[in-house]
Amino acid sequence: MPWFLSLTPLYDGGEYYTTATGVPPLNGSIFSPPNFGGGGTPIDTVTSGPPSTLSLDFVSAASPPAGPGTVLVTDPTTSGDLVRARLNQFPPSSPTARAPAALVTLPPALIDPPMLTAAITAAAPDLVLPPTPVPYWVRFASTLLTAGTWIPLVVSTGPPTATFGSGTITLTYPVNVAARVWYFSVQTYTPTLTLTYTAAPSHDPGVPSHILNIPLSSHRLVGVQGALALGLLLAQLISPLVQPMVNQTIVSTARNLMAQSGLRPTPTAVFSARSIRITPGTPGTPGTTGGINLQLALADLLGPAFVQGTLAVAVAP
Repeated sequence: MPWFLSLTPLYDGGEYYTTATGVPPLNGSIFSPPNFGGGGTPIDTVTSGPPSTLSLDFVSAASPPAGPGTVLVTDPTTSGDLVRARLNQFPPSSPTARAPAALVTLPPALIDPPMLTAAITAAAPDLVLPPTPVPYWVRFASTLLTAGTWIPLVVSTGPPTATFGSGTITLTYPVNVAARVWYFSVQTYTPTLTLTYTAAPSHDPGVPSHILNIPLSSHRLVGVQGALALGLLLAQLISPLVQPMVNQTIVSTARNLMAQSGLRPTPTAVFSARSIRITPGTPGTPGTTGGINLQLALADLLGPAFVQGTLAVAVAP
């Protein structure tokens, strides 16, 4: 039995669809079992079209699934996400009574260096590596690379600084390494670790907090011998913490944008990245600090996506 979805009401607060062309044809996918992490093979796909590009008709025999599933709707003009939702049970629908998905677009948002620095400071206990014994595989690799003349024993980092490039986020860490040198003495070194990341919409309908996918694109440790193995270790320890930190910053930014208009997202609404562009800014030019430029969407298949005003709760004595 087909499943009919309507992305209405649409509140285009970002004014991304107010041009003469309006809303472009959108791509929709249904996954069952639920898809977590992005990727995967959908059980049904569709591209919206006349009479309304806000209507998606999933007409394969597999739709809707009898059990839980996830729904992903993307905007092909930006390769970004509009709807990411997990449903325990798909609501009934028909061509004349479609399942509604309230959709909101937010004005463009910028996460600039001061904002990311503040997020890094708040996350410092997680992003800063305390003194940590170097595991055996790194010590063994360093022994091979340096003929046993430099073997790292304990490593730690200070808080990183963040910079933006064209499409990249770079974190630079001061590192402290205690190493055995020439077989007998132990000395301390202070190399520099550079981790560079890219970012893209997650296409992950199963994890609401996974707005952006932020993979590590390169790492480099400068200032010590046998840096390859130790740099890889540090990248493996730190990188899993970066993506959640940036995504939490995005959610805070989006909530603040909505609060300026007296709005709050509903508990079942999910933020998505319609578009992302990372720029380095122009050195010496005021107002061009660069950062993560976002066009965000908010969607809810189970409610209105947002409410106005402040929720007041009275508690009886």
